[in-house]
Amino acid sequence: MNSSQTQITASTWSRPLVRVVKDLTMDAGLVCTLLAAGLLAGKIPSHWRRAGLLRRLARGAGWAGFIGLIVFASPLTSNLLRAPLSNMGARLQEAGGGCLGHPGPLVILGGGATPDGLPGIESLERINAASLWIAKNHPPTSVAPLTVLLTGGPANLDHPEGPSEATVMARFLKLLLGGSHKKIEYLIENRSLNTHDNADYSHEILNARQPVLDKVQPLKIVLVTSQVHMARSAATFTKSKFEICSVIAPETPPVFGLITEAGWLNFPTARKTSATLNEWFGILGYWMRGWI
Repeated sequence: MNSSQTQITASTWSRPLVRVVKDLTMDAGLVCTLLAAGLLAGKIPSHWRRAGLLRRLARGAGWAGFIGLIVFASPLTSNLLRAPLSNMGARLQEAGGGCLGHPGPLVILGGGATPDGLPGIESLERINAASLWIAKNHPPTSVAPLTVLLTGGPANLDHPEGPSEATVMARFLKLLLGGSHKKIEYLIENRSLNTHDNADYSHEILNARQPVLDKVQPLKIVLVTSQVHMARSAATFTKSKFEICSVIAPETPPVFGLITEAGWLNFPTARKTSATLNEWFGILGYWMRGWI
């Protein structure tokens, strides 16, 4: 990776600013602000200049927040946003035929981890998908070795000295595979903070291991990530001179007692809608920066 690329990674962004923007757009901050404005509409003193206009604007904001809450929590919204991304991910996997017989390397993208060293739900899904692919394509009896690269930076950005997503995922992947898979070489990339970093740092690690004559050729890899994330991931890795074969990690529906995705309005769906919006904004931002 050259110095110009280093300057445009997410690692250089203002983390507090990113959090505020995220809170006020994709998370609940904007909806709560609009609802609060609506509730305070009647409290605007009548002697204020243009009090009537301010009240109408506040009521309009309140209704916008109410409608926004319903839209976010509706499965219809979530499905409409997710369908194009899911279809693109499915087509990428179908084009690769499940990567049967692919020699690797296998690159697994981080999906979050807790500061105390537990993988997030998306990380678990990706680890499980990778373990199933390895068991099918590179069983313990396989003669050829397999390189597995796990990529993901600090689990807690406020304490970067703690465990990284990649380290946590590697530990759990080894537990899933057991001691019988002895011909696997595990590589850890623990600096990246986003998908663009994943691609650049992975290329840096894997390219250094290629013969000198092969360094100009695209790196052929099996890429493991979530279905709605696959389109952006594949485009980003392709831009970073990889040749991709896609393996989708199936999603696990959230079930917490009575809190499920069943019904026409629910909080798990609102979370899924927010995550999907994050993916669409990511695609737009990557396109604007020339990362895809």
